[in-house]
Amino acid sequence: MNPAVEEEVLNQSTGSYFHACGTCALGTVVDPALNVPGVTGLRVTGLRLTDASVRPTLIGANSNGYCCRFRAATSSLSR
Repeated sequence: MNPAVEEEVLNQSTGSYFHACGTCALGTVVDPALNVPGVTGLRVTGLRLTDASVRPTLIGANSNGYCCRFRAATSSLSR
């Protein structure tokens, strides 16, 4: 097989099955109460992250279930 065709086949038929998480470091981007500090100049107040981005490790399954449960568990923070 032609190397260029082989590379194109690989590029078209492979991908990642990982769900993004850990992109918003707890303690760096958000505080322990999940607040995002320093966004008041953007006319945004009370911004709180309650999704997989604050999780420090990968989730071993689909992230939707984790996110739904995490949001339910942290809903009292928003009140």
